[in-house]
Amino acid sequence: MSSHSIKNIEVDKSETQEPVTGQLSQSGAVEPNPLHAREIAERTLHDALEYLVYLEALSRECGNSILPVNVINRFDTEFNQLFVNLIDAISTFTEALTCVKQILRIGILQPVNILEADLLSILKDILSGKQNEEKSYLKDLLTIHLPKNLEQWRTTGIPAIIRSRDS
Repeated sequence: MSSHSIKNIEVDKSETQEPVTGQLSQSGAVEPNPLHAREIAERTLHDALEYLVYLEALSRECGNSILPVNVINRFDTEFNQLFVNLIDAISTFTEALTCVKQILRIGILQPVNILEADLLSILKDILSGKQNEEKSYLKDLLTIHLPKNLEQWRTTGIPAIIRSRDS
């Protein structure tokens, strides 16, 4: 069969040689927008640059929400919510990055591997600092070290991946 029906509108595939766009037509039918995995990976890399700016700000906000040791012994509700959001957002970033590297078949890429190891080390230290309630150390990690690593991802890591896929 060479035609499809979308919302009772007949579309004949033989009449269209161009890929169908993902926009609404005048009739209100949604037309599919098939993208190749490589195109999605490339868009993800460019979106990651903006997402990293958000992660840097979220990390600083989380660190700055830590109350001084003399105010309260445990972490407060605001910090805990920001912390959960930060960990979830970093998880999203790392999962997306892993998928992009697989799709683009990027193996060993020195600046990226160093940034990955550094990020993992910082995240382990953050977890340890939170578990041990080391507020000043945790604040330094969240306001200085993690944002610096995320900035390096934005200025060095992601551009390195973009360059490697072009070569």
